[in-house]
Amino acid sequence: MARRPRRYGNSGVYHLIIRGVDRQRIFEDKADYQFFLHALERYAKEQLVRVLAYCLMDNHVHLLVFIVAENLPLFMKKLGISYAAYFNGKYDRCGHLFQDRYKSESIENNGYLARALRYILRNPLKAGLGSPETYPWSSFSLYGTNNSLVDTSIFESLWQNEEEYRRYVLDDAEEGKEIMEYEPLRGRGDAWAVQQIREILKIDRPTMLQEMPKVQRDEAIRLLLASGIGIRQLSRLTGISRSLIGRLGQ
Repeated sequence: MARRPRRYGNSGVYHLIIRGVDRQRIFEDKADYQFFLHALERYAKEQLVRVLAYCLMDNHVHLLVFIVAENLPLFMKKLGISYAAYFNGKYDRCGHLFQDRYKSESIENNGYLARALRYILRNPLKAGLGSPETYPWSSFSLYGTNNSLVDTSIFESLWQNEEEYRRYVLDDAEEGKEIMEYEPLRGRGDAWAVQQIREILKIDRPTMLQEMPKVQRDEAIRLLLASGIGIRQLSRLTGISRSLIGRLGQ
């Protein structure tokens, strides 16, 4: 089936989502997050993109940007290729890192812009990773500051000061369901599963399972499945095929 043509709006403001292939992790450590932000700043300047907000989660990314529509595909292509090359080289993997093409949604009014920003910045809270105030990989704390990556001037018409902005984002009122979402997983989250893998196998990151000898790897997979980690979740976190894990779980 042919892809639907991407829809562009008149405002130039877009909410973008990049996802790891099969929901696999795309960030393993602090250096990975930092490299992505460096690449984001580089290509934003190159393609004349104003980054309005961001939130980097373990297996997906939310961006809020202002960009000329014609520049959007090239901007996202360069950002994706740059980070995938870095990640694959660092972790000795090959193949696609990101799931299909990025998702995009045009934002055409200030009310929806405010709700989209709040949704993006509250992602860590929804994932059980803490408050937007303490999560280190979002632009929450950059409102009203002079920094080289994020331009928050567009929000000056929405909130009179930083206190009003913070109160709006941290308000527990339910966000509108019309916000474009990255569909969350049901059941136990990835943070719990990663901790299980580290404790059971005594390894730093789940993808190290790929480097084990076959017999040791297979036994490790059986232990992890027995601990309650699901087949799809284990495949996503480790990068090992679902079919192989499924056979070992029979």
